[in-house]
Amino acid sequence: MKCLVCNSESIFEKVVEEKLRVKECKECGGQWVPSSQYYSWLERHGPVLPEVQYSEVTYEVIDSQNAKLCPDCGRILLRFKIGHGLQFSLDHCSSCNGVWFDKNEWKALVSRNLHDELPRIFSTEWQKHIRNEEKTRYYEEVYSTKFGDQYNRIKEFKQWLDDQERKPAILAFLADPDPYK
Repeated sequence: MKCLVCNSESIFEKVVEEKLRVKECKECGGQWVPSSQYYSWLERHGPVLPEVQYSEVTYEVIDSQNAKLCPDCGRILLRFKIGHGLQFSLDHCSSCNGVWFDKNEWKALVSRNLHDELPRIFSTEWQKHIRNEEKTRYYEEVYSTKFGDQYNRIKEFKQWLDDQERKPAILAFLADPDPYK
């Protein structure tokens, strides 16, 4: 097997968790985890651990952006965002379910107890949630820039307005340039 990132042939087997064997590149530190290894480990692992929120432990992750081919079946790997405060993506084979971890991505997942959540991370529901979080952050930034210091007051007013039974009438009043004519 050649490395999916640097094409090195310096690949060796390594145990990253109890009885979870991966193929690791000596050059770039990337790791290939065949699905049979991962799911076998996951069955023995026990219950899913609760997620650790925004751990202070940080690892320098080199998230390779280049396209990769699955070393087991030759299909193109698809990129899946992790979210939950982690700013990298995993490369996943939708055919055989193998996963490529760039340097320190596995360690970053372990530090947050997300390493036992790969099936959920690759799910449509998880990815949709990430897109919604990104959209919310984007609009928060746009409106914060547009309204400046007044943005928090505007949000409070909107929250109050959304709770009002007569919201349409209030909006009509506010939209009228001269409501007292």
